[in-house]
Amino acid sequence: MIKRLFPFSNWFPIKSIDLKDDLVAGITVALLLVPQSMAYAELAGLPVRYGLYAAIIPVALMALFGSMAQISGGPTAMTGIITASVLFPLVQDIPPEFRDARYIELAIILSMTVGVCRLLMGIFKLSSLVNLLSHPVVAGFTNAAAIVIALSQLPKLLGITDVAIQQEFMGLIKSLANFIDKLDQIHTISAITGVLSLLGLVYLKKLYRKVPWPLVIVAASCFIFWKFDVSNEALIVGEIPSSFPSLRFPQNSQGQWLDTIITLIPASIMITLIGFVETISISKAISFKTRQPMNLDQELIGQGIGSIAGSFAQAYPVGSSFTRSALNLASGARTGMSNIFAVITVVLVLLFLTPALYFLPKATLSALIISSTFGLIDFEPIRVSWRVMRREGLVAIFTFVATLCFAPSIMDGFLWGAGISIAAYLYRTMKPRIELYDWSDNCPLHLRTRSRHIAALRFRCAIFFASVEAFEESIINSLTQGKNVRFMLVEAQSINRIDASGEWGLRNLVNQLKTHKVELIFAGLPAEAREMMEKTQLDELIGLDNFYPNTEDAINALHERINGSNLEYMI
Repeated sequence: MIKRLFPFSNWFPIKSIDLKDDLVAGITVALLLVPQSMAYAELAGLPVRYGLYAAIIPVALMALFGSMAQISGGPTAMTGIITASVLFPLVQDIPPEFRDARYIELAIILSMTVGVCRLLMGIFKLSSLVNLLSHPVVAGFTNAAAIVIALSQLPKLLGITDVAIQQEFMGLIKSLANFIDKLDQIHTISAITGVLSLLGLVYLKKLYRKVPWPLVIVAASCFIFWKFDVSNEALIVGEIPSSFPSLRFPQNSQGQWLDTIITLIPASIMITLIGFVETISISKAISFKTRQPMNLDQELIGQGIGSIAGSFAQAYPVGSSFTRSALNLASGARTGMSNIFAVITVVLVLLFLTPALYFLPKATLSALIISSTFGLIDFEPIRVSWRVMRREGLVAIFTFVATLCFAPSIMDGFLWGAGISIAAYLYRTMKPRIELYDWSDNCPLHLRTRSRHIAALRFRCAIFFASVEAFEESIINSLTQGKNVRFMLVEAQSINRIDASGEWGLRNLVNQLKTHKVELIFAGLPAEAREMMEKTQLDELIGLDNFYPNTEDAINALHERINGSNLEYMI
C-alpha cells in the first residue's frame, strides 16, 4: 500500500553505485534542461525565468510520484506552443499595461487546471481515454504544430523585433507576409549567432555526442553578445531574478474563478491528452529498454501532482520530454533520483548563475526551439495512414492543413481533426462489413449445408448504438432469401461487445423473429457479449440452446433439428 501511494519508496535502499550513476545522469540532463526550459518559456510567451521555475517543483514531483524512473519532465515545445495559442487570444482586449501580468496569471492557472485533469484521469484509471485520439489526427497535428513552432521563431532567430503575432484565421500566412516585409530590419549579430547556433545544435551533436552542445552554444552566444555589448532588451534575455520562486496560491486578479476555469478547460484537456501521447511513447521506449512495467495511470497521477504543485510555485504547464528522457536513460540513470539531482542543478543555476545569462541572445533560444522541432516532423505516419486506408489518410491530411490554417490558434485545427476522425469512425460503425450468405456455389458454407430453412450472415462489428440498426437491417435482408427460413444463423466472432442500445435492439428483434417463427442462432459469440446477455436474461429469451461455439457445430445441430422436424432440404 505504501509503495503504491508513494512510488519513490521503491528507490530505497539505493546502492552507492546507483546513486553515482543517478548523479551523473541528473547533471547531464540539467545541462540540457536549463537552456531548453528558458527557450520553451519564450515559446509559451513567458519570461525565461518561468521556464526555470517550471523545471523545479513539477519535475521533482513528477519523478517522485511517477512510475518510471527515467522519464524526465518539465517544459516541452508542444505544451509551450499550445499554451501560447490558447492564452494570447484571451489577453488581447486587456490594456497593454496589464496584459503581460494577466498572461502570466493565466499560464499559472492553466498549470493548475491541467494538473487537475491529469490527476483525475490517473485516479479513475482513465489513461485509455487517450485512445480517442486516432494516430492520423496526432500525426497530422504534430507535424503541423512543429512547422508552426519553427516558423514562429524565424523573426527572433534573425533579430527582427516588431513582427506582430496575428490571431485571426490564416494568421500564420499573414505573419509570414509581415515577416517578409520586415527583412530589412534583420539584426546582423543576432542573425549570425542564431543561424550558427542552429547549425551547431543540428550537426555538432552528430559528431561528438558526449559534449553538452546546448550548454556550450549558450555560453558561446552569451560571450559574443557581451563582447559586442548588445544590450537591446528585445534581443537578449536580460536580468533574471536570482531567487527561488515564491510559493503562493495562483492569482486571478482580473476575472471570476469559475469563468476563468471554464475558459481554460478545453485547453487543459487538450494539453493533457496530447502530452500523454508523448508520455506513452516515452514509457514504451524505456520499458522495452529496461524491462520496467508500465503504469500509465500512475504517470498521470505524478504529472497531475507536479502540475498542481507547480502552479503554487509560478510554473506554467509542463510535460514529458522524449529528448531529455532518452538522455537520462543513456546517461545511466537508475532511479528517479537522477531527476532530483537535475532539479538541484537547476536551483543552483537559478540562485547563483543567472547573472551570467544576462546577455543570452533570444536568437539562440529560438535556435534551440527550432532544432527541437526536427524530431517532431515525420510525415511517414501520414503516408502509411493513406496507404492503409484512404479515409484515415484524409483525416491526417485534413488535420495537418487545418492546424496550419488556424495557426497560431492550433487547438482549433486539432479539434476539427479530432471531430472529423470521430465522425469517420461513427460512419464506419454505422456501416459495418456484413457478409450475407446466399448458398450459391461461391458461398463458403455451401458444402456444409443446403437447407432452405437456414439463412446466415457474418456481422463484423460490435452491436452498439451506432451499429444496431445495421444489424437489424442485415437480418431482415437475410430473411428475404425465402419464406421457408426458420433459423437465422449469425457468425458472431466479431461481436465482442453489446451496449444498452444494442441489447434493446436485439431484444425487440428476437421478439419480432419469434412472431414469424424464426429463431436467432449465434455461432462463436465472444464471452464478453454472452456475459452481457446473461445479466439481462437476453440469452434466455433467445434460447440457451441457440448458442454454439463455432459455425460447424451450429450447422450440424441445425441439421438435426431440421431432420427432427421433418422439414425439407434443398435439392
